[in-house]
Amino acid sequence: MSAEYDMEIITQIAKVARDADRMQQLLHAAIERIPSPVTVVDANGALVRLNKAGRLLAGIGFDLGDGVEDWPDFHLRSDGSHYPPGELPLARSLRDGEHVKGEVVRIEWGHGAVTSHAIESFPIHDEADGSLLGAMALWPLAEGGRDAG
Repeated sequence: MSAEYDMEIITQIAKVARDADRMQQLLHAAIERIPSPVTVVDANGALVRLNKAGRLLAGIGFDLGDGVEDWPDFHLRSDGSHYPPGELPLARSLRDGEHVKGEVVRIEWGHGAVTSHAIESFPIHDEADGSLLGAMALWPLAEGGRDAG
């Protein structure tokens, strides 16, 4: 192999890396601009992304713990009972492959607000081999979704 051939391969690899980086930036920017809160977790349940709308609602210092199964206990069912973290829509999507549509979850935020959200969550699979990559939840405010705060 010649030095010229090696340089051509290095140039092609650098181009692919730049293209992948641009695509990742584009996807992150798109998620940031979704007007309702969005949460993305990896296959282990660790938070990958909480978009701007989610961060604004959650407030400063919001901590999701080590993963979706470890989330703080401030999510309420419509009957007022607490969700165990493993039963939240996003956890079920990740663990069971469930596509949750419009399940109402009330959240008692540490800064005093209480909001209700119509959750849609779903698993995300690798298109090539079907393996689980993670899960995503969209959580727009439900009808009459802001109670206080």
